[in-house]
Amino acid sequence: MMDWQDQQLSPHFMPQPIILPRIILPIHRAAWRMLYAAALCVLFSIRPLCAQPPSDYDAAWLRYARIEDEAARERYATLPAAVVALGESPVVKSAQTEIIRGMRGMLGRTLRGEANLPAENAIVLGTYDAVAQAIPAIGKLSDLRDDGFVIRSTESEGKKHLVITAHNDRGVLYGAFSLLRRVALEQSCDDLNEQQAPYVPLRVLNQHDRLDGSVLRGYAGSSLFWEGGHVSKDLERVRDFARLLASVGINAVSINDPAAGSELMEGKTLPELVAIADALRPWGLRLVVATDMAGIRKSAGIPTGIEFNKRAAALWTAKVEDVYKVIPDLAGFVVTADA
Repeated sequence: MMDWQDQQLSPHFMPQPIILPRIILPIHRAAWRMLYAAALCVLFSIRPLCAQPPSDYDAAWLRYARIEDEAARERYATLPAAVVALGESPVVKSAQTEIIRGMRGMLGRTLRGEANLPAENAIVLGTYDAVAQAIPAIGKLSDLRDDGFVIRSTESEGKKHLVITAHNDRGVLYGAFSLLRRVALEQSCDDLNEQQAPYVPLRVLNQHDRLDGSVLRGYAGSSLFWEGGHVSKDLERVRDFARLLASVGINAVSINDPAAGSELMEGKTLPELVAIADALRPWGLRLVVATDMAGIRKSAGIPTGIEFNKRAAALWTAKVEDVYKVIPDLAGFVVTADA
């Protein structure tokens, strides 16, 4: 099994997912900020080398530019014409849509989406339980971690299928991106038996967006999530953002400055968090809310002193329960405990 480590770049596609371990060093906070900004610049400045119209900027490294070498395109002529998404998972359906989109862009072929296994060769997407029921010949998955995936060429009832499967739907999505990466790099898709898994289970991008739309230490414009104290009216760019993050293996995102956390956790603003969670979910991303204990204490008028711990703990428990009631798959909280 291969962890996501060594990267290759393509003029048609994105790098493989990069998972950076947290490095703890005795370094000044300002230096950390410079390093963080530099890392984001590297990540989000990756662009295809081929020319693209300015209107295509939202696609970033997922532009799926046409492979100009005709001989290279012909090598993929035997790829099945049908892409099957087993089950009702929105994430698996995103994987199906992405493969159709990518193959159309790179190869000029429009594959057909299906919900059930057709009587022909197919690219089959689904969690292992769904795939094993449809194609028993797939065999077993050995030692596969959550969000890991298998891409396997399989024969069943005289048909040749290219199966992308995983224990969860997010793994299926990552497998779809891996297949597209393989095509972009002009690598063979014949007789595949590939297995990959992320190095760490939680891969979070931490945003510091204020509710007025400004971004703490932001150098690339205003917030995608917030404007004028409320969630953005148009969340299409949030969906684009989620797609880009999913392509490099990010599975959670914190969307606000901690100072706004106590306000976001109030009942009247929870529906706005739900809207953002709904926009992220089809790409396998879970929402993280940033907050600080001082804001929660002040909003409830809890003084410091002997009674602080008990009252603050009870308030925090109630607020957390309220959030999980409306966003059951919330990934958690980023808490600035000393603010």
